[in-house]
Amino acid sequence: MQQNSNKFQRIWIYTVLLTSPIYLRSGGEGVEALDLVFAGFYYGSLYFWIFWSIFVSKKNIFRNAADFFLIIFFFFGLFLAFNSYLNGVHLVDSLREFVLISFVLYYFPIRENFAEKKHLIFFSIIFSIAIFLNSLGQMYDYYKGISSGLQYAYQLLSSTKIRINQTLFSFVILSSSLFMLIKQKMITRIWLVILIISSTIALVTTFSRTFWLITLVIFGIYLLVLPLKYKIRLVLSGLIVLGSIFVVSQLFFKERADVAIQVIENRFLSTSKGAKDLSLIARLNEYETVISKIKEYPIQGNGFFKQFRFYDVLEQETSTTTTIHNGYLFLFYRVGLPMGSIFIFCVFYFFVKSLKNIYLIDDLFYKFLSISSMTGLIVMIISGFTSSQFLYRDGTFLFAVSFALVEITYKHLLDIRNNNLILQNG
Repeated sequence: MQQNSNKFQRIWIYTVLLTSPIYLRSGGEGVEALDLVFAGFYYGSLYFWIFWSIFVSKKNIFRNAADFFLIIFFFFGLFLAFNSYLNGVHLVDSLREFVLISFVLYYFPIRENFAEKKHLIFFSIIFSIAIFLNSLGQMYDYYKGISSGLQYAYQLLSSTKIRINQTLFSFVILSSSLFMLIKQKMITRIWLVILIISSTIALVTTFSRTFWLITLVIFGIYLLVLPLKYKIRLVLSGLIVLGSIFVVSQLFFKERADVAIQVIENRFLSTSKGAKDLSLIARLNEYETVISKIKEYPIQGNGFFKQFRFYDVLEQETSTTTTIHNGYLFLFYRVGLPMGSIFIFCVFYFFVKSLKNIYLIDDLFYKFLSISSMTGLIVMIISGFTSSQFLYRDGTFLFAVSFALVEITYKHLLDIRNNNLILQNG
């Protein structure tokens, strides 16, 4: 009976993964019909699973301090959603943002149902298919945008539709590059190359220099710390991917590739300006305003989906927005310092645990899995300083997967230790 239950739960997770390209590429202001569908399927089933596991099955899903604090965060977060209403936010908007953030809790069912290696491998296959479909959607949005008249760099940069899911593209580029280093079947290698190429093109077309830099920096760290034979393989794989991207861009984008190159040049040139970069100045003005708002409500926060106003030097006008280009300030502004600190503690708890796993595990598959989970968390931790990815759909998605991979790897480590003890005592 238990095996059948776990099987159905895995099918549920596979369905979530395969429909995630739609979920991750949807959403906007207000509540649409698609939002209601996802709310019912994604979150209704998730909350039911948690309720059933804790109160009906009496299953102990709390393996560590972070598990406890995650549940605490979302339990009290529900009350903070009503606090948002008291602060002038429409109740539907505040609850909607709270619900979207709670996708992080998928960490629990993923962890519980994919502990076995065979299930974990199939999970990885389904996950990779989902991200591949997502990257195709990203490329289509870019192509559609420039085909409909977005011919100039500033028009592409102002299009929010093509600047989403960067965390997932960065994660897949890096983790797929890692697994290219392990001995694989030829069909697996080909699929990994396709994933890296498609995700790289997708990431480039988001024009998000933060994630370009994060990906390049982590790739550089790999080259520094990996053994020589892996360094050579990584460099060769990188050269093949770069060559493939050039061929693909010329075949399918042709003259439109020049537009992307122009935007990329402009983005990197603006980065080199440092403190004179207008976008940096705009964000510093934004941070200053947000910090003053945090000081007004340091304990309970300002509430989910609470707007604020600041002077935008880019637009040269006062802007009203709910977006904060800093995940840490985003948390403190929304839920206050105590609750924000709880969430950040969970992130760094799993990050430190991933480092421990890497050091202690000898099995090559699980060691690279540990590095992948650490990579996902590094992407989130660094990007949190310049974006609100902590609480965006792709960010919560990556958190759920990364947290689960850390705990699955740790459980494997414990199983090995327990088996060794049994052998020694026997």
